[in-house]
Amino acid sequence: MIKMKSVFNDYSLDGENQYLYIFPVERLKIKNKEKVGDVSIYPAGYLNIDELLENVFYFDNEEKIKATEQLKIFKNNTLLVFSDDAFHNYPLSVVSDEQIIKKAYQKVDFIIDFLKFKYCHFSNSKNLPSRLGQISTGETLLLFMVHMAVPRIINKTVFNNTLTIGNGLKIQEDKIFDDFNLFNHDIAEVGNIAKTALKIYSSALEESSDTNKFIQIMRLFEFIAFPEESRKFEKVKEKILSHVAKNNNEVIRIRDEFKAYTGGNNNNGLRTEIIHNGKFLEDIGIYQDSLEREYLFDKLEKYLHFCINDLIENYNKSWSDIEQIREDKKKLAEKNKQKSNEENCAKSIVIIDGDWLGESIEKYTKIYGEIYPDKNFKRIKFEELCYHILANTITLERDRIFLFYLFFSKLESISYFEQDIINLDQKNLCSDKLIFQFHIFNLLDIKEMINGISKVVSYVGQDKLQSSLHFKNIVFCGDRTEYTDVLRNTFSNDNQNIIAIRDSYIMEMNINVPFFHVGQLIGFSLGLAQHEL
Repeated sequence: MIKMKSVFNDYSLDGENQYLYIFPVERLKIKNKEKVGDVSIYPAGYLNIDELLENVFYFDNEEKIKATEQLKIFKNNTLLVFSDDAFHNYPLSVVSDEQIIKKAYQKVDFIIDFLKFKYCHFSNSKNLPSRLGQISTGETLLLFMVHMAVPRIINKTVFNNTLTIGNGLKIQEDKIFDDFNLFNHDIAEVGNIAKTALKIYSSALEESSDTNKFIQIMRLFEFIAFPEESRKFEKVKEKILSHVAKNNNEVIRIRDEFKAYTGGNNNNGLRTEIIHNGKFLEDIGIYQDSLEREYLFDKLEKYLHFCINDLIENYNKSWSDIEQIREDKKKLAEKNKQKSNEENCAKSIVIIDGDWLGESIEKYTKIYGEIYPDKNFKRIKFEELCYHILANTITLERDRIFLFYLFFSKLESISYFEQDIINLDQKNLCSDKLIFQFHIFNLLDIKEMINGISKVVSYVGQDKLQSSLHFKNIVFCGDRTEYTDVLRNTFSNDNQNIIAIRDSYIMEMNINVPFFHVGQLIGFSLGLAQHEL
């Protein structure tokens, strides 16, 4: 059992007007203690919370029960802690509770905004952490201490709603604030504008309506372009593209995109349709398809990250410096005539246990051969099998690249295919306007193969940096008891869908997820029709 630490190892209340503030952060898990400026963030269970209130006297049992329940929240969640002398003018009575909690919140909440910016996505709200201090019942808690005074827990309702969808954010990385400059003492105009941009970004992430989310994002672009005034979007997009475009082709493309997002060619752009014509994004053209809205938000998110990261990087500069940086970057982009070679990945990834699949192909080819002795079954085209995997498990995404990770340890496992599978590594194949990109791993033995597959599943299931690849669906082709834990852990995060391909009559993995029968997959790949299976 890990011994809990005292908060007084990091903070002292020796000063007469020194205050200590501890906020719980629900729906956020971190691996290690993190430090940013004078603020510390501790994993759940790291601090000894009992020591802070061990000398507190309760007037009645009801008050004690309430305090005990609140303490459990501090014990079981990530904690954000800081000390400050800024609030010593407030009286210590409950009359000041609301001012104290709001003032403390305003001082440090942009740290949580930064984590949302770094790890969360407009197209998936399931991994949003709770707001600083807010608990599932809606109240905001703050454990508050001052020199020579009895500590107490402030409990106030600050927000109108709570975040409930999904299981929140679980960060596996260390040193998550290495690129965070906004607590540095030399912060200047640009850094303070970046804080406000992070706050607007965070608010957009929390929007439950795609229409409102789009409006917030457009307003954020306007703020980033001109923080002190409102300008026409014709001017706004020129400022934004200076952060984003790397060549002249991208300059032209981004101009056209923002024209479509705003006024369009005939006052038929998205923002005009929404704000002036009263339409919902969900009812406009291709955006009636939820997948197209996800693509839209992914792209806008990417552009905002270019913009806000530039502001954070130049946190200690004046706004006139940013204007010059923009002008210089735009000139470089317009001079660069090289085309970008950007690939758009699909929102689903397929992970295949090749040994298990090979055994299944052998088994069901024999079964179908006995049922249909007159049919001459040939070796399977790998792209045909990949097509049927996708067509029977997820929504097909045209003009997007589907990643297939195939692991095997026995050469005979891949002998059932028409192609030489090893030569497909890092190559693309097409089938019915779908694009497949293969990553082939030949491992020494089955133990190494299982370990490799488990690592990939675990990595894909983690909350990662915005710049990393993110998948909405994991299609898992395999069925061994060794995969149960890693799939169950990924499934429990509730941030992704897992669809299994397995034999429903011999299920080794003890996990309840949707699945497609491997016998049907093999039958389709051999050329059989639905009624023949």
